[in-house]
Order: sequence, then structure tokens, then C-alpha cells
Amino acid sequence: MSGKRMRNLFKSEISVSNRTLILPILLMILFRFLFFYVFEPDAETIKNSRNVPLYSENDISPNVKHSIDIIKEIPQNTHVLILVNFGPEAKYELEPALAMLITYLAQRNVSISFISMTPTGIESSFLALERAIERGNIGKDNFIYNRNYTHLGYAVGDSIASYMVANDFADFAEKDVFNASTKKQLAMEKIDDLSDYSMVIEFSSRTFDGVPAIVALSFFSSQPIKKAAFCTTDIVPAYIPFDGVYLDGFIGGYKSISHFKNQIRLSEYESESDKIFRWSLIYILLLVFVSALSSFVRGRK
Repeated sequence: MSGKRMRNLFKSEISVSNRTLILPILLMILFRFLFFYVFEPDAETIKNSRNVPLYSENDISPNVKHSIDIIKEIPQNTHVLILVNFGPEAKYELEPALAMLITYLAQRNVSISFISMTPTGIESSFLALERAIERGNIGKDNFIYNRNYTHLGYAVGDSIASYMVANDFADFAEKDVFNASTKKQLAMEKIDDLSDYSMVIEFSSRTFDGVPAIVALSFFSSQPIKKAAFCTTDIVPAYIPFDGVYLDGFIGGYKSISHFKNQIRLSEYESESDKIFRWSLIYILLLVFVSALSSFVRGRK
């Protein structure tokens, strides 16, 4: 290209295409500023996040690695049952892991059914859900009650509750925690029995009659089900004898849960704001290319 053509390229007046760049650029800058201003974590959250150690795969025990692998093998567009059997006493140990698992499953379009065998487990379920929606970047519009998840309520009776869920699941799951029918809930579509779930996972800070609920569920179930358990540090010894026999995966105690949280990342999901930002950039790049091409053609003429 000659020097004269180059001068013509940059000397030409601002075209309509160039002027149209101003509005999307300004809107994009304003949008990103407002978005990060509203959702920027506070200083305490940032401080706490820096205190959580990052582990390499070499530091993870084979048992935890195997558990993470089988969770990652949960097929997309399936259903998972999660037993939430902890309360405020385990909030800081189990809730972040449960919220992260919820986000991971939501990203894979896996529907979730919750059951609680302790009364405080119902509140713990919804607190973890709120945490997943607010901090996990899945959004309320992408994760909706009845469609993507449901809560089947409180199963009363310790070991009897496990027996009821294992053998009378259809009757137990007939209504949700709000006493509404589950027959038309998409989150319960094609779920008639416990074996219809691709996996059953327990988050627990207690045992029932001395036995973990998920172990009793496995014992009472007439059909094989894939099972994984998360528990607090103080009851790890109650789960260890059943690992590998009644449990396909087991993650117990703060260190193992930290390993899990650092391996199940949340960055794969693209939010609506990310999509808007991405398409805005593509739009601007196209306008720049068309404008430059148009100026080049006019310079040749």
C-alpha cells in the first residue's frame, strides 16, 4: 500500500460505521463497571478466599480423587438425589462444598432432588442453594424450583426414614416440602424409584441410630444405587468402615472437602452478562473490520 493510500485511509472523515462504534463502547464500559460494582465481593470475603489453600493433584488422596472422578462422570441431563443432613453446626464445613456441587450439577443440566432426615437440613439445603445462585454464577433464571431442582421434604425417623425412602420412595416423593404435587415437576420427570437417580449423595454432620443415612439407604434398597458421601471431621470414623462396601465415593473432613472445592471449579459457566459482553466485543470488531475495509476500498478508488 502506498503512502498516499495510507494517508487517505486515516485522513477520511468519520463514517457512519465509525460513529456507531461510540455507543456500544460506552454502553459496554458502563455495563461492566456497574456489574463489577454491584457484585464485587467485600473485603472479608476476599480475605477468607486467600486463606483457602490451593492443592495440586499430587496432594489429593486417591480416595478423594476417585470420589471427584465419579462425580464428574455423572451424565448430563440426568437426575441426582442429595441427602442434606446437617444444620448450622456444619455450615462452614459442608455448605460451601454443597453449594459448589449444586453449581457444578447445574452447569451440566443435572436436576437435583433434596431430602432432609434432620429438620435443620431443610434450611441448610436452601441456604446452599442461595449461595450457589448468588456466588456460583448460575443465576436465578437458569436454576428454577420445580424445573431444575425440588425439595422432597423431611423424612422422619432416623433409620426408619432411610427404609421409607429406599422402599416407599414413590409415596414419599409424591409431594414436595411445600406440600405440592411433584407429578408435573420437571425436576422429578421420569423419577419413579430411587434407582432412577444417576447418583445419591449425602452431606451429613450426624449418624442415625449410629449408622450414616446413606449406608442405611444402600442397605435397605433392593436395587443397586451409586452413592457418595460428604461428612464433617468429627464423624469421619463412622463412615470409614463403609467406604468401598456401601459407598462408591467418600469425602470427609475439612482437608478432603478443601481438595474437592479446589478441583470442582466454577469458571466454566458463562453467565448472561458474559454473553452480552462477548457479543458486544464481536460486534465492535466486525464494525472496525468493515469500516477499515470500506476506507481501504475508498482509498483504492
